[in-house]
Amino acid sequence: MAKKRRKEEEEEFQLPEFDEKQFLEKEITGAKMILLVVLLAIVAAIVSYFLTLAGIVVVAFFAGLALVLLLKYIPKVFSISTDKLERKDWLGYGSTYFFAWIAIWVLVMNVPFSDVTPPGLVMFVNDRQVVSDQMNVPNGPVNVTAKATDNAGVNVVLIQVGTASQVNMSPQGGDIWFFQFTKTENIFITVTAEDVNGHTTSVTVLVAT
Repeated sequence: MAKKRRKEEEEEFQLPEFDEKQFLEKEITGAKMILLVVLLAIVAAIVSYFLTLAGIVVVAFFAGLALVLLLKYIPKVFSISTDKLERKDWLGYGSTYFFAWIAIWVLVMNVPFSDVTPPGLVMFVNDRQVVSDQMNVPNGPVNVTAKATDNAGVNVVLIQVGTASQVNMSPQGGDIWFFQFTKTENIFITVTAEDVNGHTTSVTVLVAT
């Protein structure tokens, strides 16, 4: 009896017929959509890049997000039928667009494509790191050390003591720069690091007795 029931179930179960034409059409549409998604992500990254250069990073981010809405309409321009695409397909294309756009945007915002960040700068006075706008230092020789870093490279580190003109600090190898002067009164010191693309960072401290 059990064998008979098993035989009937096997006879009733049939694999659905494979529609090769429909399968190929869906695969071709998917390939076209992926290409379209990547191209749109590149355009969005370029838009975000120029908006970032203009100093409006928040607008750059939301502009890139907003462009994903074009995925619903651009396929029609290229005669790509999206009638058979399901919700999960659109979610997949949207995710691919988002990560591609972010990756390309971050890539073009960094060296060697561009440099929008100023150098990092840490100043030390007599081997003490400057963490406020005033330091107590006795009159006499004062050693000023700067650690300047940049992803594109530091061009020069300048120091201004009081109202005197800026002068170059001496490179000590690596990221370290050095300058020494004699303090006779309370005086402001300003150290400025400039990278190879002209971006600058400054630190100012009042050296008081």
